[in-house]
This record gives sequence, structure tokens and C-alpha cells, in this order.
Amino acid sequence: MSFFGSSMHTLDDLFVHGLKTIYYAERQIAETLPKMIAMATNRDLRAGFELHLTETENQRVRLEQVFRQHGVEAAETTCPAIDGIIKAAKATASDIDDKHVLDAALTFSAQLVEHYEIAQYGTLVAWARELDREDCAVLLAETLAEEKATDDKLTQIAEARIKNANRIILTMVCCRWRHTQPNWQLRHYPWSNPGDLAGRVNRLRRARFYVRRLLAG
Repeated sequence: MSFFGSSMHTLDDLFVHGLKTIYYAERQIAETLPKMIAMATNRDLRAGFELHLTETENQRVRLEQVFRQHGVEAAETTCPAIDGIIKAAKATASDIDDKHVLDAALTFSAQLVEHYEIAQYGTLVAWARELDREDCAVLLAETLAEEKATDDKLTQIAEARIKNANRIILTMVCCRWRHTQPNWQLRHYPWSNPGDLAGRVNRLRRARFYVRRLLAG
């Protein structure tokens, strides 16, 4: 069984096949994003999904322009890769009750989709240029840039969520420890009096000590 099919013999055939698979994928993504928007509880994540839904709809229109410029009819070819990513994302989300964990899972699934799209569009841009179709390459490169920007934004959201969670946990730990110590002074907070590297290491060790004492008691 041929992975790409028996009708492809040239790079041009492969290029058109790639256009059809990503055209199919963009429709699948556009149909899935509203469900992800409804599940997301993080404000920035939801806004990112809403923006990318609009981008995805525009990207399908852009692909139709590429089809026209290349002289072929816009059509879809099923792509098992995107089908698998979306199926896995739905299965994972359905098993999660905690909203923070769900947001993390949605971010992860969205980045899997973005990496798939970056690979697809990056290859199509290269093939378009090899076929001397710079007009098509320009349009595809525009979408590629959008996909990379979305992936970067998802990474920022994930990192911000982790930093915020760590900050909340450390604050709760230190506040709880403070209430158990009658002579607690502000200077004992591990983040006070920022100084050199040695001082920061000491404060980190102190924070770890407070956490261990709290867990033990």
C-alpha cells in the first residue's frame, strides 16, 4: 500500500496532495476549536482559541487562492495525522474534571495541532519554491508565520500558568507558616531582600525548609 497513493509521480503531484490534506485539516480544526473554546477556563487561552478560529477560517480562504493560482480545483484529502491528534485531544479532555488540569491538556493538544500545521506549511512553502511558484509560497508562508505565532503564544500561556501556580503555592506555604510563628518578621520571607546569587540560593534553601516543615507538621 502506498502512503501517498498511486497517482503521484512528480513533485507537483505531491504538492497538490499536500494542499488537499492541509485544506482538510483546516476544516477539522475549525470544527473542533469552538468546543475547545467552550471548555477552556483560562481567559488568555480562550481568547487565543477564538483568535485562531478566525485565523483558521482565513487560512482556508488563503488555501483556496493557492489552489486557483496553481490551476487546480480546491479539494480535500483525508489526513489520518490530524484525525488522530484531534481524537486523542477529545479523549484526554473527556477524562479530566479539574479545570486547571483541563486548561493544561487543551494547551498541550493545541500545540500538537500547531506543530502538525507548522510541519505541513513549512514543507509546502519549500515545495512551492522548488516548483518556482513563489506566488503560492508567499501565501503559504503567511499562514506558516501565523501558526508559529500561535504556537509561541500557547507556550507563553503555559509558562504563565506554571509560574502563577508556583507563586500561589509558595505564598500559601509561607502565609500558613507565618501564622504558626508568633515572632515572625517580614525579613524571614524567602523572597525579601534580593541580593547576589549566594543570597538567592540561601533564600531558595530556606523556602524548601519551610515547605518540608509544613508538610511534616
